[in-house]
Amino acid sequence: MMDMKNDSFQYVVDQFADLQILRYRVAGFDELSLEQKILVYYLSEAALEGRDILFDQNGKYNLRIRKTKNKYVNFQRQ
Repeated sequence: MMDMKNDSFQYVVDQFADLQILRYRVAGFDELSLEQKILVYYLSEAALEGRDILFDQNGKYNLRIRKTKNKYVNFQRQ
């Protein structure tokens, strides 16, 4: 088990205004086989695509609005 009290792991990778990019430590991930790690990767990619499907199903213009908002935010960061 990991000792969280004496841990120097950085969970917050980046921060912009009220948004944070976080990373997580997953117990036991290092013990997974390469095939299992690849499966985890593809499942996480499928979850990201599922987010677009959910946005699209909940409103006619939601996906367009989200993509436009993301372009605006990315433009403002430059």
